[in-house]
Amino acid sequence: MSDSAVKDQVKEATDIVAIISQFVALKRRGVNYVGLCPFHTEKTPSFSVHGDRQFFHCFGCGKSGDVFTFLMEHEGWSFFEALKYCADRAGIRLPQKRDGDDEDARRRKAMRDVLTLAQDIYKQALFNPPGQHALDYLHKRGYADDTLRRAGVGFAPNAFDTLMRSVRAR
Repeated sequence: MSDSAVKDQVKEATDIVAIISQFVALKRRGVNYVGLCPFHTEKTPSFSVHGDRQFFHCFGCGKSGDVFTFLMEHEGWSFFEALKYCADRAGIRLPQKRDGDDEDARRRKAMRDVLTLAQDIYKQALFNPPGQHALDYLHKRGYADDTLRRAGVGFAPNAFDTLMRSVRAR
């Protein structure tokens, strides 16, 4: 079964009104449901859920989408987490991983490793001579060194090959 077919099967078996009702107090208005939007502050309901067509829309902030989009936005989940949540509720077993999925996971890990290395290089640059001017500026703005380190703040020197040279040196 294709990924698209699995998504469609889970979406058809999921009651978007029941899912969103866990997070938003909805009231029936005609064939739709309305409530206060969970994505922005409002006093009058502009958030509408269309059960028959399986989508939501906020006329205040413009957010809209299906049940997966809602869970991803509201809960901060990945698409797969939202799909799995809905599949579990609907009693649908998702297909097992394919060989390509492991390769994708390795690529994502490699990308995270590269980004972490780049962040480390730039953080180190902030607390060394190339970043002294930037560090002085941040101190004048009231930031302490431990705060900057915890937040992962770094400095990119004004040279196009700084990152490449640092990676090669390591």
